[in-house]
Amino acid sequence: MPFPPLDEHLVDPEVTRDEIVRGRRIVSEPAQAPHADLHSALSYLVGHHRRAGWVVSIHLLTRWAEDSDFATDVSVRRAGIEPTTDQRYLEELAFEIVYAQPLRDILERGEIACARGLRRFFAVLVETHEVLELRNGRPFTFAPEDSIEDPCFVRPMEIAAMFDRAKADNAVARALLAKNSPAIEELRQRGRAEAVLDLLTERGIEVPEPIRERILATTDIAALKRWLTRAITADTLAAVLDPDAP
Repeated sequence: MPFPPLDEHLVDPEVTRDEIVRGRRIVSEPAQAPHADLHSALSYLVGHHRRAGWVVSIHLLTRWAEDSDFATDVSVRRAGIEPTTDQRYLEELAFEIVYAQPLRDILERGEIACARGLRRFFAVLVETHEVLELRNGRPFTFAPEDSIEDPCFVRPMEIAAMFDRAKADNAVARALLAKNSPAIEELRQRGRAEAVLDLLTERGIEVPEPIRERILATTDIAALKRWLTRAITADTLAAVLDPDAP
């Protein structure tokens, strides 16, 4: 029997908290702080690790089977419309945060979703700081030092970063570097410019304010590298900035 369309729902999205899992009607309850906080951290990480051409969604309601219509906490799918079905693409990765719910109920959702074609299903356990993945119908537990590698991510997403905000910030910064984010590149250029000025100051070479502003405003990476190299040995400011200087 073919699967029903992804957005042909058994419940009313945007209207009800109801979900249906194998014919059972379930009410999706609001989260307590530990659950809600981890939801925010996970969305933050997944959203910044996604490659261009992918979409990250929260609580996207999907018709997984004739008798199942439910949303996962965080999911990743290809952007656009799938040409053979004229529907949005099916989720490829899905994450469920587990706090008060029985783990077996969460894994049941994963089994249903994977049967339709979800590529990877993860359960993130709030209290134990564990992450499980369904593999061939069985839960595999990641080690705390492990990372999730996937083609839809620009770099591996660290397990520990899900549970530690400082590590999450560092992981997001590395993901932005991997994406060649314009904002990150601007910061790198600023750092190179400040390195040129710091080196000139250390060597006792005075830099007038207009020249200082010019150096800081420079976006030419090659020029900044050239100035930094020259600043190591040059005796004058002109010898650093003059492109014809030896």
